[in-house]
Amino acid sequence: MEQIQITREPSWRRFVVVLLWIQLYLTCTSMVKVAHTFTPKSTSNILPCERKRSGFTAISSIFTLAVESTPSSPLILGNEENIVPTTGVTLKIAFDSQNSVADLSSEKSGRFTSKKSLDMVHRLRRVSDAILVGRSTVEIDDCTLTVRRVPLSPPGQQMPHRMTLHNQTQPTRVVLDPKLQLQLDQFQIANDTLETIVVYAVTEDLKIIGGSEEDAINEYYVKTKNKDFKNVQYLGILPIGEQGTARISTRRICDILEEEFGLHHIMVEGGPNTALQFLKEKMVDRAIIVHAPMLFRDPLPSNITPKILEQAGLELVGSYKLGVDSVDCYSRSSIPWPSDPISSWP
Repeated sequence: MEQIQITREPSWRRFVVVLLWIQLYLTCTSMVKVAHTFTPKSTSNILPCERKRSGFTAISSIFTLAVESTPSSPLILGNEENIVPTTGVTLKIAFDSQNSVADLSSEKSGRFTSKKSLDMVHRLRRVSDAILVGRSTVEIDDCTLTVRRVPLSPPGQQMPHRMTLHNQTQPTRVVLDPKLQLQLDQFQIANDTLETIVVYAVTEDLKIIGGSEEDAINEYYVKTKNKDFKNVQYLGILPIGEQGTARISTRRICDILEEEFGLHHIMVEGGPNTALQFLKEKMVDRAIIVHAPMLFRDPLPSNITPKILEQAGLELVGSYKLGVDSVDCYSRSSIPWPSDPISSWP
């Protein structure tokens, strides 16, 4: 190939070459900024699976996002259709005006936030690989934890961050049920065709459910199928701590969900005890807290205070109105919010 001697080219050609280099520099700078969504500057407070990423993986994320962001497959379609892929753990929880999560005087649990807030929740579900709740949330709400109020994907597009990992477009449901007290046959979540993972504590009483010792993956968890519910998998995890106060580590849960099931973005949706556990163990990367302008007659406190959020390593990055509700957005200082302005994500 003939070698190009730039110094001997006419001045107009040198000018074109300089413009091309400037364009290349601006493009790379933009790609690196976007890649911060995937690779935080500091790795001291993020999932072990994030710290395991090599430089090659990080660069791959940059170029994958660049390809997906081309005009033929845009990721950002405006405030109502922002599907920027995200990793880590996102907590979403709603309060009344006194930071309570439910009205104990009501016989049936009901939604108390605005329609716009509900739409936002379903957009967050759409960009999540898994939706995680505690057993009580399923028992009280009989929830399906599916995307319903917004399209699963914008017209003419797919959700590549899920479709490449699973044969379904809905996110995987994860239920924390340490003592396996949930009667699955009574709830919708076990009676459809969508994937559900039930996490329990492996103890002397509950060693391995639906399997044998050969099913063990490694020394601290086991994965087995439910014979009665084809869409349900059991994930038994060895608890940590002393007997009587033992608990399942949320870090272990997140690590296994990513490494064994390919679930990279986990949305924690309830209830307050589950949210508190993730916060106290510093496993929340960002939080969306919706405040509804109402008062419960017999309030159930959330026990989630600004101090709890601060101790969890979260900082308030901004607030905005969503219908009649107010939304506060928190994030780790090392992890930028997925969008600017913050109200455009999810």
